[in-house]
Order: sequence, then structure tokens, then C-alpha cells
Amino acid sequence: MRGLVALLVLLLPTATYASVPQSASYRLDAYGFTAGGGGGSSANYEAEIIIGAPDTGLPSSTSYLGWLGLTGSRQANVPPAPTFTNPSSFSDRLLVQLNVGANPSDATFAVALSTDGFVTWQWVKSDNTLGASLTAGDYRTYAGWGSGAGTYILGLAHTTSYQTRVLASRGYATESRLGPSASAATVAPALTFDIDIAATDTETSEPYSVALGNLAPASVTTASNRIWFDVATNGVNGATVWVRAAVPSLVGDSSGATIPTVTGNLTSLSEGWGLQVASLTQTTGSLSASSPFNGSAENVGILTTTFQPVATAAGQLVGGRGSIFVKAKPLSDQASDSYQSQLTLVASASF
Repeated sequence: MRGLVALLVLLLPTATYASVPQSASYRLDAYGFTAGGGGGSSANYEAEIIIGAPDTGLPSSTSYLGWLGLTGSRQANVPPAPTFTNPSSFSDRLLVQLNVGANPSDATFAVALSTDGFVTWQWVKSDNTLGASLTAGDYRTYAGWGSGAGTYILGLAHTTSYQTRVLASRGYATESRLGPSASAATVAPALTFDIDIAATDTETSEPYSVALGNLAPASVTTASNRIWFDVATNGVNGATVWVRAAVPSLVGDSSGATIPTVTGNLTSLSEGWGLQVASLTQTTGSLSASSPFNGSAENVGILTTTFQPVATAAGQLVGGRGSIFVKAKPLSDQASDSYQSQLTLVASASF
């Protein structure tokens, strides 16, 4: 018996491909329907398609956030917590030293400060003070933030605890979130000042009186006791010790005769009296004598009824200690009497 052969012929339509979709301004070089995505470009345009990005939110936990897809790959890395300190007991500034983490050299950074755990915060502006807004000029490179030396944030309230966080950016639409925080605190403004009267470096108490003893006519006498003072401050612009005389001349109690205050070398002057800074020391900082009291030998500075600087420190000062000579020279025929004047010493600090 012969077998039967069945023949099935399928007629398929011929596939016709149109030209690449395009318009006067755009052209799609590649297109299709797939499970993923792709990209295309021309001389003037680039089309980028995210592959595998979640369609609802980003995976996260208490400590981590997953930036997925093309957008996430272009984000700057969240900077680790910076080093935040008060290295010199400042009352109005704190030092921030950035930690760039895995960010590249072209990254820029912005710094935020808060006093309430970042319920609210302010931004460090380009002049290192705080402001409510963040502008393009406030972003800086690691070098712009002082590299390893860091940058002082200025104009802060004293006796206040601050928290700081840092964000990074690599250009448009690449800004990271604020990183973890670090804390530091300012302290109260401080100025200490004390006076002693002694021949050597000794702590004494009131009353403060310097005796010149018997003044030999036409001779220079230096009081055996000095005026000693202690001064210290955390003011960043330093401190000054000032002096003034209630009556500039030494005045005789009964005769009313005077020995005038002068500036110059008492050896070559016929008469006069004044002060000379004898010694200055400090633990940290720099304390220096002020004119006209910075002479040597028998040179003295004139006293006035207004305050004059005796010694100054340009910055913070710790353990400042100084002493002042009192010198006088009466005339050869000076009236015999008990002569005196009243001096006032004060100290001030600049914060």
C-alpha cells in the first residue's frame, strides 16, 4: 500500500523595514523591544537608558542607601564624618578638617552646621561664616577647605555645642547626601589679670604700693620692688595691659613740689620719673613691650591721665607674666618732702 504524503505550505508575509525614525532635529539610531535597555548617540545627542533600576524608591537601611542605575553611578560619594575640633579653646570659631573618602580629586564639598542635631542647620559660606542658603560659591575643593590643615568656621556663639556634616558634588545633578556628623563646642570668652608688688617674681596681695625710698638729688633711683602682672586670654586678637596716672607728676604731700613724668634717659635729663618694662614671659603666644615703656638702661616712658598700652599680645596668650620698673630722678635742689602719684593698671582682650 502506498503511503500518503501530506504537504503543508505556509505563505509568510515579506518583512519590510522602514528607515530609521528621525525628524529635523533628532534621530534614533537604534531601537527595539528588549528586557533591558541600551543607548544611542549621534554627533549632537546621546540617549542613555537606565538598566535594572527599581521602579519604586531605593533600597535602604538605617545606615545605607543604594543608588542604583545610571543616576546612582554618577553621584558623588557621601563623605565620611570630618574631624571637628576646638584646638585652642576658642570662643568664636571651630576647626573642620574634611575627610574626602572615596571621592575623586575633582569633587567639591559643602559644609553644614547645626546646634540641634540637624533639625535645622546653616551652611558655611565662602567667607567661612554661617548663612541660611547654599550657593555655588560655597562649594570648595579639598584644597579650598585647607586640605589636611582644615578651615576655621568663624562667627560662632560662645559656650555652644555644634554638629557638622559634609556633602560632596561632581557637577550638575551629582550632589551626595549629607554625611555622618561630628561635634565640637566653643567655650566662654576668657581674660585673666592679676597684679603683684615684689622684688622678685612672687604672688602678693593688696594693698599695692611701690616705695622708691630716699631719692638722692640729681641721681636716678630705681624702686627695689617691681610692678608684676599676670595676663592671659583666649581672645584671638590678643590682649593689652594699660596704665594711666591720676596725676602724672610725683607731687610732694606738704610742699606741693613736683617731679614731672618724662620720656627719655634719666641719666641725661635734669629730673623726671617714669616706667620701664623690665621683663616679659609667656607659656604660649607672644607678649611684647609697648612704646614708650620699652626702653633699656635708664630710659623711661611718660605717664598720662589717659590709658596707654604697656604690653600687648597680638593673639591668644597663655601664662603671660611681666614686670615694670619705677624710676625717678629729682633735681639737685629738690624740696624735701614725701612724693607720690597713683597709677591704675587694667587689661583688655579682643575676641
